[in-house]
Amino acid sequence: MSVLNILLADDDSLVRAVVAEEIEEAGHHVRAVRGGLEALAALEEDTFDIVLIDYAMPGMMGAEVARRVREMRPHQAIAILTGYGDLLELSGRAGNLPVIPKGRMDAILKAIVAVAEGEQLPPPSSPQSRWEEIQRRMAATANSQLVGQNLRALYADPVEEPLPHLLEALLGETSEPAPDSAPQAEPPDKLAD
Repeated sequence: MSVLNILLADDDSLVRAVVAEEIEEAGHHVRAVRGGLEALAALEEDTFDIVLIDYAMPGMMGAEVARRVREMRPHQAIAILTGYGDLLELSGRAGNLPVIPKGRMDAILKAIVAVAEGEQLPPPSSPQSRWEEIQRRMAATANSQLVGQNLRALYADPVEEPLPHLLEALLGETSEPAPDSAPQAEPPDKLAD
């Protein structure tokens, strides 16, 4: 893979900084600008292997920036880099431009290289498979949050009970028979020292 010279236009300063840093760490050169007018000015000063344009920017939307880039340089590799990737492609609003969804940087970098080399990006996932992915991630997140809450509870305050008893309580396992009526626990500020 050769080193690419990349122009990145994104109005979100945090996204712009993170994406630019990741691109540079992958060994490419990047010039990051805040919006469409700055991108067009940069194209007058330098040449780029690919121009990455955020779709939703104030002042000049990504589609307008792309149209003007095409007027300046008809053969310039251009891609829309956006958080609305699936929606843009499914609605046809991206025109004939490849859309790179914001998300995992390894996938973004792979797509950038593919577009710069003239390859076609795969079509967006269907809404049904996208929904299944969202549900899978939500379930994984819910489980990891529950585990995290339990671990925080274990390590939050010094406890007087032995650790195995706490672990058994958290896991719902016990070697002792359950009492007929469990006593109500006192709030922490009511416990004796």
